[in-house]
Amino acid sequence: ALKGSPPATFDAFCRIASATQFFGRGDDRRAAHLLKIHGCAESYRWARKRGKDSLHAYLPALVFTFREIQNWREDSWSRDLVSTLLRTRTIVFCGYSTADPVLHDTIRTVYEEMARRRGKNGKGTPKEKDGSEAPAFFLGGEGKTEFHGMEILRAASRAVGLDPGLTDHSNYLRFHFVKKAGEVSQPFPTLDEMMRWLFHLTFRRRQRQAVDSDLGRVVTLLLGHPCPEAEQRAVKDDLEKLFRAEKTAALRWNEEPSHRFQFERIVGWTERFQVGLMRELALADASLRSAGPGIELMGLRRSRWYYPALDHTDWAAWGAVVELALRRRISALRQQTRGWMYDQPWLTPGAGEHPSVLYALDKLQPTPFCLTIRLRPPGRRGRSPAVRGARRHQLTWDLGYADVPWPRRKAPSGPGESPDAGPRGKKAPGPAEIPDAVTIWEWAHAPFNRIGEGSLETLI
Repeated sequence: ALKGSPPATFDAFCRIASATQFFGRGDDRRAAHLLKIHGCAESYRWARKRGKDSLHAYLPALVFTFREIQNWREDSWSRDLVSTLLRTRTIVFCGYSTADPVLHDTIRTVYEEMARRRGKNGKGTPKEKDGSEAPAFFLGGEGKTEFHGMEILRAASRAVGLDPGLTDHSNYLRFHFVKKAGEVSQPFPTLDEMMRWLFHLTFRRRQRQAVDSDLGRVVTLLLGHPCPEAEQRAVKDDLEKLFRAEKTAALRWNEEPSHRFQFERIVGWTERFQVGLMRELALADASLRSAGPGIELMGLRRSRWYYPALDHTDWAAWGAVVELALRRRISALRQQTRGWMYDQPWLTPGAGEHPSVLYALDKLQPTPFCLTIRLRPPGRRGRSPAVRGARRHQLTWDLGYADVPWPRRKAPSGPGESPDAGPRGKKAPGPAEIPDAVTIWEWAHAPFNRIGEGSLETLI
C-alpha cells in the first residue's frame, strides 16, 4: 500500500519502555528501536488512564531519584538488552557523557568480560594499534576530553584485543560548537557537519557492499546478457578511486569557506542525489504494488522519508553506477578526464525534490545545465522540476513505473540495427529521452575515448 511510505525493513520507530512492549507488536523487530531505559512519559499517561492498578504497576519503571539512577531497580530486561546490544553492535555515543554510574558500569563490565573471554580462548595479548577497530565511538566537543568516554573507548578496544594508549583514541570524534557572537569564522566541523559526514561515509560503505554483492546480478538483468568480469572490475576500481579522493579531500578541511562548499558538494552526492534516486525507485515500486498512484503518490511526494539502501541492495549498486556514469560522462564532455574522481566546482548535486546534478560546460559558459531524474506518471507531462539555483537549461530524464531500477535496452524496430542508430549500433536518444541501461553502463566502465563518441545531446 502507498499509505505511510513504501515497505522497508525499518518502516517505523518503536518505543520500548518495558519487557512486554518489546514483543507487544508484530513488527517490533522490523522497526528502529528507541529504548526508554529510565521510563516513558507516554506509558505513564496510558497507565494513569487505565486506573490505579496499572499506574502502580508501571511506577517502578520510572526514575525519580538519584538513588534510582545508581541501580537498575526492577528493569533487568533493559540491562540485559543493553548488554546484548553492546556484545553484538557498534555503539555511537552522541550527546551523552556516559557518566551515568549504572550505565557506565554496565558498559565497562560487558567490554571487560569480552576481553577476559578473548584471553581465555587463546587469542593473544592486546596489540598496540590506534583503536579504530573498537566497537564504540564517542562524539565530544573540541578542546575537552570526556574522561568517562575515553574509559569506555579504551575498554572497547581491549575487548577486541587492542591497547590504544591513555591520552587519545581514533574513535573519539571531535566537533566544534556553533560560533558565538563576535567570532570571525566557524571552525570545522560542527556537530551537524560531523553527523552528515558520518552518514556519507556509512552510505558509501553500504554502496561498496552492494556493489560487491549485487552489481553482477543487476547489470546482467538490465543488459540482457552476462556482464563481463572485466567491466565489473573496472567499475569497482573507479568507485574505490572516488571514495579515496573524498577521504583525501576531508583531511584538508578547516573553516575556510571554500572547504565548506566542497563539503556540501561531496555529501550532496549521498544525502541528496543517492537518497533522492532511491526515493524515486521506491515510489515507482510502491505505485506498481498499489495498481494506481493517484492522490496517495502525491502525498508521499510531499512527506519527507528516507528509503534505506540495505532494503534494495540492487538499487544501491545501480545508483553507484549512475553516479559514476554521470561523473565520467560530464568530465569527458569538458575534456577534463584526468582528475574526474576529485570534487570540482563545476559539478555539484542539485537541491530539490528530485535527484539532480548541476554542471557547467567550460569557463566561458559558467551558467550550469541542470539534469534531473524523476518518476513521471504515464500520460502526464508534469511541471518542470523545482531545483534551487540559476541554470542555463533544464534537462529531465523521466523514469516509468516499469523502469525500476533503469530502462532496459530498446529493441530495434526491425531486423538488424535501427535506422537512426548512433555509434556502436545504439539508438541516439533525443534531448528528453533517458539513456538506456546499456549507455549508462558504458559511461560507467568504458575508456574515456569511447564514452565521448556520441550521445552528447543527452547532456547539453
